[in-house]
Order: sequence, then structure tokens, then C-alpha cells
Amino acid sequence: MINRTPRLPNLCPACGFETEPRALMCPSCGAKLRELDRRDRGHLRQRSGEIERARLAERADQPAWVLRELAADESEFVRRRVAENPSAPADIIAAFATFNPEWVAANPSLPPALMRTFAQADVTEENAFLRSIGVGVRRRVAANPALPADLAGLLCADGDEEVRKALARNVAASAQVLDALARDLQPEVAEAVGLNPAAPAEVVSVLARDPRAGVRAALAKGPHVLTPAAQALERDENVNVRLALARNPLISPETLAHLASDGDAEVRSAVAANPKTPGDALALLARDADDDVRWSLCRNIAAPTEALESLTEDSNEWIAHYALEAIAKAAVRQRIRLRREEQG
Repeated sequence: MINRTPRLPNLCPACGFETEPRALMCPSCGAKLRELDRRDRGHLRQRSGEIERARLAERADQPAWVLRELAADESEFVRRRVAENPSAPADIIAAFATFNPEWVAANPSLPPALMRTFAQADVTEENAFLRSIGVGVRRRVAANPALPADLAGLLCADGDEEVRKALARNVAASAQVLDALARDLQPEVAEAVGLNPAAPAEVVSVLARDPRAGVRAALAKGPHVLTPAAQALERDENVNVRLALARNPLISPETLAHLASDGDAEVRSAVAANPKTPGDALALLARDADDDVRWSLCRNIAAPTEALESLTEDSNEWIAHYALEAIAKAAVRQRIRLRREEQG
């Protein structure tokens, strides 16, 4: 009898999931299991599944030969990931630009000459189908983080609203371009500028004074909520603007304290549910006449025990129940935190 040593399972060192022999990445957690070697040439499509090959195609540190192999993959999903990879070889990007320009249009490694061509794709095309293809390409170019300033200026005046919206979201857009887009006649374009973290203070001020409530509401829910111009929106006449401000997780405790006395119950409910609301404001809201406000406070994970205890005797039995439940959950979180501190 021949005694064979039993084969040990191949386990992922990160999560312990059992993997196939010579697997490149863990199918469970995506951890890299080994380096690719020449034995994998010509066998990537047979050795791994579509999702694993797509993850390989996305990696910026892949050798060129791997990306060339995956560029010919039978899966469109995998090939597109190669086309979008900034580390893809120049000839691969150029090949995709010929047959699938939309795939590479947002790739930062796209040559400037091709980017310039794409920025003007089918602008004057009379055929509706070809014109729609050109619009898709221009939208992707407008989102390219390596977009040159002169092309950004060209796309800023594009006739397609979606192209201008893509440019308004581009963090590489200049202050001059963002200022022009903030004054766009289409409110959705100006709203996209308000959500762009790269928008400078002077552009934020323009948006805060915009007569369109939707534009101001977009600014209130965006990353510029701590700027003086955005903070002034706490006094905005439109309730949707103040509501967006109260729901913003980046808002300052001082602004939340001011909004705690807002005349609209929905705004006060949003303040009561925001974990950044200071304790004294929550104590005030615990005595609010509106049931929804007090119920929202019970859902606030940062609500102080004193405020919750006052709600355990609320006239609304459901609010009293939720307050008791919130106190119990807070006690459990406290025990878990103390245990971790003891172990750590």
C-alpha cells in the first residue's frame, strides 16, 4: 500500500477561505495570494473566474503582459476594466480608443491628442445614433481627471447637459470653469458644482446666493457645509434647504444647535436624529411638542442617557418604548467598548 500525504487545503491568509491551487486572488475577500509568473501566460482565462480576472485588470501594479492578456479576454466586463486602467500600455489604450472610445475616454493615461478628438466627438453629426455615441464619449472625457484646461473650457459650453454635469463633478476642473458652471441655466449642472469638493470658496458663495432652491439645497447637503456661505443657509427661507443642512453628517454642532429651534418640525426631527447635535440641543428637543421629533431623538445613537430617560415616561407609549430600547442598546455598546479597552 502506498501512503500518500494528504493534500492540505489552500487557505487565504487574510480570511481563511479555501481557494483553488495557484489561485491569484481570494474569491471571498479579494486578497492577493501570489505574484503572477510566466506560467500564467496564456492561461489566465482558464485559471480564474470572470470576477477575479476583472480585479486583476483593475490593479495599477499589474505587469504589461498581464494587461495585454486580459485585453483579449472573452468577457467584455474584463476588457473594459483593462481599458479603464491608467497602467494599461499605450498601444492597448489606442486600440480600445478605435473600437470602444467610451471605455478609455475617462482614462487619465489617454493621450492628449485622443482626448481632444473625443471632446469634439460627433458634435455636429446629423445622424441621431452617431450623435448619441459622441455624447457618451464626451461625457466620459468631461469626467477625466487629467482633462486639460482648454478642453474643460470647450466642454463647459457643450450643448449636452449631461456633459456639463460630468464636468461640474470633475475635481480637476478649474475655478474659472466651476464658476461658469455654477451659473448654468440648468439647475442640475449648478447642483453638481455644489457637490464637487474642489469648488473654491468664491464659487460656493455664488451657489449660496442662487435663486433656485434646489441649487442651494444641493450645496447644503455637500462637502462645503462648513464654509461661512453654506452655514448661512440655516436661515434660508426654503425648508428643503434647511432640511438638507440638518441631515448633512459634516455639519457643525453650532449650526445644529441653531436649527434645533427651527419652525419646521421636519427640520427639527433631522436635527434630533443627527449624531453631531450637542447634548443641550437634544435635551431641548426631548421636550418638543411634535411626536416625530421626540421619536427621531430615540434613533440618535449619540443621544445622552438623560434625554432618553426623560422620554421613558413620554405620553406617547411608542416613544417611551423606543426610549427604553435605546437606553438598553446604549448599555450594550458601552459594555462592548469597555471589554475591548480591557483586551486592547
